[in-house]
Amino acid sequence: MGFVRDMGYQLSSFQYSPAAERTLDGPWCADQQVGETESNLHRLTIANINRLLVRMLPPSFYLQPRSSLPLDNYTVTVPDIAVMAGTMEEHLGRKFGEATLVIEVAFESLHHDRTTKRDLYAKAGIPEYWIVNLRNASIELHRKPHPNAPRYTQEEILRRGDALSSPFGGANIPVSQLFLESRP
Repeated sequence: MGFVRDMGYQLSSFQYSPAAERTLDGPWCADQQVGETESNLHRLTIANINRLLVRMLPPSFYLQPRSSLPLDNYTVTVPDIAVMAGTMEEHLGRKFGEATLVIEVAFESLHHDRTTKRDLYAKAGIPEYWIVNLRNASIELHRKPHPNAPRYTQEEILRRGDALSSPFGGANIPVSQLFLESRP
């Protein structure tokens, strides 16, 4: 199931098909990637990152977990986590939020998140995009969207032992804290 914004800014849903994608006037992005089945690891990793970020956010930011994120008049995504600049009250009257950071937790959706979603977030001007890669326990960090192309100008892969600089100020985030450890 995907979502498209019409010109009246009402969300309408439709069943995805390749033919439907070609008829849209603008980009399209599924809220649930084809073939992605939510695993316990996926769901709990999102919850873990959410818990970690809530403790770190200053009052001028808020978390928007697993909610629709309108990118333009035609495109809405549902990222696993979006960190929004400003307060919730400030966003009540806006059509588009100001995401500072978008996070996708990926296993099955890794290719989709590395291509389609990365390009959509860059085109929308989202300053920072993380792919939490569950396949090899790494963070694919994308920063600084190109002003004239749907891509990021800085890309880096971080692993356990590395630290992420926080996009909203404060302490660095150890990459190892973003991943859950299996315990007997």
